[in-house]
Amino acid sequence: MQLPNNISHIRSLHKYSPDTRRFIWRQVCDSEMPITEEQVVAMTVKYGILKKIIVETGVSFSELGNELYTPTEIIKVAKLVIGKDSFNLDPASCSFANRLHPPLLANQIYDETEDGLVQKWCGDVWLSPPFGIDKSGVNRPEVWFYTAESKFLSGEIQSCQILLKIEYGSTWMMQAMNYPHCHLNFVLNFTTPTGRDKTKNDGSYVVIYMYNIFF
Repeated sequence: MQLPNNISHIRSLHKYSPDTRRFIWRQVCDSEMPITEEQVVAMTVKYGILKKIIVETGVSFSELGNELYTPTEIIKVAKLVIGKDSFNLDPASCSFANRLHPPLLANQIYDETEDGLVQKWCGDVWLSPPFGIDKSGVNRPEVWFYTAESKFLSGEIQSCQILLKIEYGSTWMMQAMNYPHCHLNFVLNFTTPTGRDKTKNDGSYVVIYMYNIFF
């Protein structure tokens, strides 16, 4: 196990017991992510221990660096669209992210341990799918979009709003653009597990609206 070589690496651990500090540092090293202050802080969020109980946020070690939560202003508008204080479901979330949008982003969520792709969906759905390609080469946003579309067309859900990074030229994105959509012409400031914002200016984003006008 690598030893800390910078005071910033251990600054956030001072309030914990020696056993807890060692435990969190081991998770940082085992994650195989670059060791930075933000990574250590994120691990203390994920594995903050109170009375020896591990409190999880639902974020896997391998995904901590990519864990991004939807900006509040987008969720506020999305809730206005459905006329509710909360969505019925967010199938790609965690309890930490759900609490960032009072009273809640969604009344029901699925985190990564439950795999929302294979679960039952219902009602009005908010979806901000994981970014990128998984270890097996699967395009995550594509899989989540097609899953949402299938559930919408089958009548399993009433509506779905999906935040997507635009992948120009892809077949699945062209399919997504067949639905009503809103291009976001501003840089998005996502919230991270550390509580800090992370600016994403790596491309254009769009919100897709799947609605049944007869409801």
